[in-house]
Amino acid sequence: MVAARENETAVEDVTDEERQRVYISLYQTHLPKLETAELIDYDEEERTVELVASVAKQGFFWMQPESRYPWNRYYAILGVLGWVLILGFWAGIPGFALLSWSLIAVLVSTVLLLMVLVQYLLEERAGMTSGAFETLVE
Repeated sequence: MVAARENETAVEDVTDEERQRVYISLYQTHLPKLETAELIDYDEEERTVELVASVAKQGFFWMQPESRYPWNRYYAILGVLGWVLILGFWAGIPGFALLSWSLIAVLVSTVLLLMVLVQYLLEERAGMTSGAFETLVE
């Protein structure tokens, strides 16, 4: 099925060569990387693959339940607020004229830094951080 998907063909149309190419890359590259990332236990001699207990229990990082905090919305709101401040200052709207470019930069970057820190701490406390993804993309 993997060879068929990679070659954009039906399973019954996969050649032995295509199947062999997928098999080799799987056991030489992908399985060792997944094992290094501590996602699977791979026994080369027995040719068995099992999910590690923690992954089997809680699922992969992309299967984790969504955070109860909609971080993407918070970051979008901060972006919009930053642009409102910039455009208000640039247009000379009363009230915004009290601001300076550096004050806007300090305000937006400080709020951004605090949001990132709070998100990291909340996700770490909830056990949502994992090094598995970083290991896979190396």
